[in-house]
Formats: sequence, C-alpha cells, structure tokens
Amino acid sequence: MDWLFEYLPDQGVLVITTAGPVTPDSLPEFLDAAVAESDRLGTRTLLVDHRDSPVELSLLDFHQLPRVEIKHGLTDKHRVAFVVATATMAMNGVRHYENREFNNGLPRRTFLDREAALDWLLNGPSPR
Repeated sequence: MDWLFEYLPDQGVLVITTAGPVTPDSLPEFLDAAVAESDRLGTRTLLVDHRDSPVELSLLDFHQLPRVEIKHGLTDKHRVAFVVATATMAMNGVRHYENREFNNGLPRRTFLDREAALDWLLNGPSPR
C-alpha cells in the first residue's frame, strides 16, 4: 500500500490518501508513518481515504486492529475518520471494527463520503 500526506492547516487535519491493497502486512509501516507525520505536524486529527485501496482484512484482522493501532502509536488521543469504497463498507469487519474501537474508547468512524468524514472530525469532541 502506498500513501500520500496532505495537511489542511485551517482545520488541523492530516489527510492520508492510500492506493493499493490494505493488508495485515501493510498496516504496521502505514501506522508508523501516519503517527510520525501526525506528530511532526502537531495534530491528532486524521482523515484516511481508503477509497482506492481494496481492504484485504479478515474478520480476525479487523478484531485485532485496535490493538495493532495502539502498538504503533495510534491511541485514544487520535481522532480518525476513514473514507472507504461502498464494497468495503459492506464488509462485516468494518462494523465490527467500529464497535471494537468504540468499546475501547478509541474515536474512529468509517464513512462513504469525505465531506461527512471531515464534518465528523471537525465537529465532534476533541481527542483527550
């Protein structure tokens, strides 16, 4: 998976656009890079656009994702909105992932629309 960083200074949002498959093997490097860029910019608000990235994660991968995120520095202090393709949203794992994140106190949501994702990021409670 490849990614491109873009910073929206007026909103304080790091936008990450990905291309290529999201796999369990691609996530550690991606998470490390995203957290490093977030730290460099001094923001903890991220919009991750996976619309051009097929998600190749099993239900078990989705289940383990909160733990993987925390291990790589993406914590409850980061507010993250994911924008995904319709086919990805239909996967059972996406809703399971959101429920696991919510139950672990991690502010994460998944959207089909980038504007809705940005609205949620900017109008929800700030990360701790």
